[in-house]
Amino acid sequence: MKSILSAALVAVSLAHVTAPGSRAGDIIPVLLTREMAIDRVVAATPALDALRENINARTSAIQQAGVKPNPLLSTELENFTGTGPFAGLGRSEFTVAYNQRFERGGKRRSRVQLASNEKQMAIAQLQINRLDIIRETERAYIAVLAAQAKLENAEEQVTVFENIHDAINVRMARGKDSKFAVQNARMHLLRAQHRVTQAEQSVANAKQSLSSLWQQTDTMFSVTVSSFFALPDHLIAPVLTAAQSGPDLALWKLRQERSKSAVALEKANAVQDPTVKVGLRYLQGTSDVAAIVGVSIPFALYDTNSGNIGKAKANHKKSQYELSEAERQLERRILMQQNNRAAAYVQARQTLHNLIPEAEQTKDLVLERLKHGVASYLDVFTTQTLAAEVKGQLLAELEQYHLAQVELDRLTARHGLNDIISGENSATDEASQDGEGK
Repeated sequence: MKSILSAALVAVSLAHVTAPGSRAGDIIPVLLTREMAIDRVVAATPALDALRENINARTSAIQQAGVKPNPLLSTELENFTGTGPFAGLGRSEFTVAYNQRFERGGKRRSRVQLASNEKQMAIAQLQINRLDIIRETERAYIAVLAAQAKLENAEEQVTVFENIHDAINVRMARGKDSKFAVQNARMHLLRAQHRVTQAEQSVANAKQSLSSLWQQTDTMFSVTVSSFFALPDHLIAPVLTAAQSGPDLALWKLRQERSKSAVALEKANAVQDPTVKVGLRYLQGTSDVAAIVGVSIPFALYDTNSGNIGKAKANHKKSQYELSEAERQLERRILMQQNNRAAAYVQARQTLHNLIPEAEQTKDLVLERLKHGVASYLDVFTTQTLAAEVKGQLLAELEQYHLAQVELDRLTARHGLNDIISGENSATDEASQDGEGK
């Protein structure tokens, strides 16, 4: 039912919007924000539902870990046949007994703790997978922004080359340029139009890649490209403490806790459990009833569980080394993405505030000189090509900056699961208490 509702919500959100008073068939594309894209993908990802069911399974495992051993009802019939006075049933004895094993050494508590650790690991895995899905969505969204920005840049180039083509036509009519100049201008215009066609296909491909993440093929949505060009006044250093408390390291810490609980459980399993026997015995010969009681406990002569204890201890040490390595790798990846973001940020700002204005100013100056006949068409094409290259360089730097920011957001777990975490932890605590109380 939950997946059906999620699919319905996604379908509604993807529906085309018709403007009030517009004709039937006049469709306005939905303005898709990054947050809307994330919500759609998260709602339409069955892998997250599978992980939630895994958490439910771990909750049941906690409950099962906390139950006591079942009692044993036994019956015995003795002396029901033999020789001499034991021939027949005259001296037979019938016994009914209730047997109960009592766990010692904290076995039940250790089992519950181990199951609780495994549930916490399942919650952390849900967080990790959700963050990975969000990162994939943001990267796809940035690809759409970049493709749309490149399309707009290509369309601007077409407009400029159309103006150049018209201006050179006028100059040719006045005898100031040759037919070759007009043909050259036409070739540049055709190439610019071809780049627009390619950019339009890139936008369509990027939108399809994004919408496929929420299991749709609809591309009738628009994005705000201005956010792609938005750069902060200064960079904010990533919060390393957030990374330390994020789900990636949390999973390794929980694995360490689980291995510690496994050591405690194996040590508890080394403690022998007594079985108490209470029952009644019916003596056929005298028709009397007698009570019986007994206690049995295994004698740990051969199996002391030392092998399993040694294995659990080794796994615990292994988890400690793995946690240290995970912390080291996380710090290295954060530093690397921080450097990538800083480099792209500095380059993009320099290009935006220095190169772009210079290129635009030079381009406008040459166009003005062309109108007055003091510049050649070769100067125009050279400056226009340079301006286009600078704009393309800016778009590449901005894309690199945004992608590095997405990676930093992922590593520092900026898109957290606080509500889900608290809810799952509460369920874990309740299940643990229920298990211990049984």
